[in-house]
Amino acid sequence: MNGSQGEATKKSAFGRRIDAFKVRHEALWQFIMFNLLSLCATVTDLGVYTLLNSRLLVGLKDISVTWWLLDYSSEAGGLAALISTAAAYVLAQAVNFFVQRKGTFNADNNVAASGVMYIVMIVGIWFFQIWFSAILLGWLLPVLGEFWGGLAMRAINGMVALLIQFPLNKFVIMRKSR
Repeated sequence: MNGSQGEATKKSAFGRRIDAFKVRHEALWQFIMFNLLSLCATVTDLGVYTLLNSRLLVGLKDISVTWWLLDYSSEAGGLAALISTAAAYVLAQAVNFFVQRKGTFNADNNVAASGVMYIVMIVGIWFFQIWFSAILLGWLLPVLGEFWGGLAMRAINGMVALLIQFPLNKFVIMRKSR
């Protein structure tokens, strides 16, 4: 047996083991895939934000925006940072919706209804995180300081979003037909 046939046999055996794991532990496999495929959204978010904020919208950085919950002074990046943040978030969530729908959950329910439910979930999480961030920072900053307290707040908010999104996506938004 030559080297390439041995490698093919090993890959096939490995592939069979992965397939068996996916069948035996479907929910765990989905959770792993959910986290891995979320990286697509993260890369989209970072790439779009960087492109817009650092290259395409630089001329808008001096325009301050202060309205309701928004406070984007020119020192904080102004209108460029606001547009970059919003566009990056929307595009990242669109990417996440489609890669999770097929790549993780293999959903075959109504895509339009799923999309509407996904938007409601994401907007709800966004408002929750704005509210919860202030509470967390009030607890964490006196103990951990500005840098570590802010980092801990982001990590906790991310974990809470994950704990909300995964079950809602799996059982409500991105279901497979029975």
